[in-house]
Amino acid sequence: MRISNIKHYLGGADQVIAREVLQGNSFLLNVDISDTTVDFSDSAITFDIKSELFTSTITEKRSCIKVNTLTKESTATVVSSTKTQSIINAGISNFDYKVPTTLLSDFGAFNASPDSATPYIVVTKVQWTIGTEVKSIRFMFVARYQPQ
Repeated sequence: MRISNIKHYLGGADQVIAREVLQGNSFLLNVDISDTTVDFSDSAITFDIKSELFTSTITEKRSCIKVNTLTKESTATVVSSTKTQSIINAGISNFDYKVPTTLLSDFGAFNASPDSATPYIVVTKVQWTIGTEVKSIRFMFVARYQPQ
């Protein structure tokens, strides 16, 4: 699924991975920095992981979503997670980021709506520090309704 028009909201699309997520599902996303000198399992490498909730309006076309508006949800606070909670299979030059089943509910009483034109979007910034060097990647999750 291609998601366009995100660089306007997130400061550039080069370091953003966008995915659609059914509410309540969990999965892993692999991050590979192609630097064999970095061992993410090393306890000296620290992570700062923060997620924010946005409301949005989108336009859907075949295999493509265009974000028309993205507005921070004023009643939701920033959700932080730890390396232990979110980083799985850490190794040489790569790690897996675990998308939690509680992606929306971590923010409070938020649920995906069957209205596909106005989904919630969760933006997660995964930042790591190696010595004095700080690097990051952003994940943008379009939360989709999953009938129970």
